[in-house]
Amino acid sequence: MKKSLPLTLLLSAILLGELAAQPPITGPSINMQPQVPVRAHTMKGDARDVRDSSRQPKAQPAPKAKTQNNSTTTVEKAPQIHRASADGQADSVKQALTDDPSLVGSRDGSGYTPLHHAAIGGHAEVVEVLLEGGAKLDSIGSRGETALFLASSAGNAEVVELLAKAGADPNKASADGKTPLHKAAMAGNAEVVEVLLAAGADPTTKDRSGRTALEMAEHYQAGDSRRVIKSLQEATQ
Repeated sequence: MKKSLPLTLLLSAILLGELAAQPPITGPSINMQPQVPVRAHTMKGDARDVRDSSRQPKAQPAPKAKTQNNSTTTVEKAPQIHRASADGQADSVKQALTDDPSLVGSRDGSGYTPLHHAAIGGHAEVVEVLLEGGAKLDSIGSRGETALFLASSAGNAEVVELLAKAGADPNKASADGKTPLHKAAMAGNAEVVEVLLAAGADPTTKDRSGRTALEMAEHYQAGDSRRVIKSLQEATQ
């Protein structure tokens, strides 16, 4: 099994591309309490949040939240669907939504929804279940990341294609101005780049540093960079 990355390094890698030349990056950890230090993160099929108990505040009763049908539920249920989504447990996700449909839009402490976790984990079946349950494609995390952005960052081509076909905006940028195409190009993931271009991704878009996806690919030379560069050059002609 691949070694987990600390949460701070992980988010930096996804959002800033500092580890773009490394193998696909796994997603944000489940963090329903953002003030509690989180040391570990999810790998495919092994999602856990490991907290430093010495720094945790005393446990408080879970607050009640109103659902659309005015019944009450506790936020304790939310981490369960996030974990199930990150683990690729489609049946568990489906059951959770049957019990409480409002959980489809629940957020963890970093603003991520179950769809974010399923997308970056590469779990297409779970993504389908969540979309059928009403998951919003344009929901963003704390730094402006959509599910499509995270799936593209992780190199999950099947999920990228699924989200694109469902109507996800391939040009929706994160807080630093990078689009899903920027992230796929930085990682040298040719298949994802081609899926995004076919879905209407704009290869001329520049991030806040003023660089296009092509310039990113040329700079990082990661993965299948030759194929990525060729695809982007053809798309800009």
